[in-house]
Amino acid sequence: MGEIEGLTALEMLILRSIPQVKKIEDLAEMTRVPPATLGKEIAKLQIRGYIADDGSLTETGKEAAKPV
Repeated sequence: MGEIEGLTALEMLILRSIPQVKKIEDLAEMTRVPPATLGKEIAKLQIRGYIADDGSLTETGKEAAKPV
């Protein structure tokens, strides 16, 4: 998977999908990523400041998720 702005394609997919879902299960289904993998990716994105503790996108996450 290629990288955009230091983010992998999977990370970008997750960031762009979060605003469209209400539950983590829906996000797993939408992204077609196993829940364990999704959890790890979300944790990494939280640590890097893209996702807030409540699961919403931070301003940095919103900027990164914008189409190029």
